[in-house]
Amino acid sequence: MKTVLPITDGAIRETLQIARSHGPTPYVRERAHAVLLSSRGFPMAQIADIFEVQYQTVSRWLDDWEDYGIRGLYKTHDGGKKPIYNSEEELRIKELVAKEPRRISYVQSKIEEETGKSASKTTIGRIIKKLGMVYKRLRKSCKHKRDEEQFQRSKAALKDAQEAEDKGLISACPKTLKPLKNTA
Repeated sequence: MKTVLPITDGAIRETLQIARSHGPTPYVRERAHAVLLSSRGFPMAQIADIFEVQYQTVSRWLDDWEDYGIRGLYKTHDGGKKPIYNSEEELRIKELVAKEPRRISYVQSKIEEETGKSASKTTIGRIIKKLGMVYKRLRKSCKHKRDEEQFQRSKAALKDAQEAEDKGLISACPKTLKPLKNTA
């Protein structure tokens, strides 16, 4: 049965008691308490029952205490996908964006060509944001598709309607329709 040897060093015991009472996070307080209980001779099964966790979890806490000491009470980052690009490559992305700020697809293809690693435009955008730059997708305009003559006629008709509303001849809100004033 795995247990922590009795803690005889007063400073370590005091540190664990402070961590149990005033640790920065609940899991640090819980783990410090588990180590203290184990050092007092509580079996791991009983500690697991006290904290309502698996037996293996308590075993891992005690292993971390034995291997790393007080640092073993803190969680390490084990989850999440590893970053595609290292810091040097991210700085290169920043240089490419500074050179061609409106063409993320250019940055994407250039960095893939240089590193052999591919990433989406969204990932490149996140890297840009992480580096303190602002990335906003350009808005696409349909101006080139419109019929300019029809657009000018519509614009003039809209202006006429706004002037008529200002004069009280028409109402823009259909629920409050006003009768037309007689202009004659």
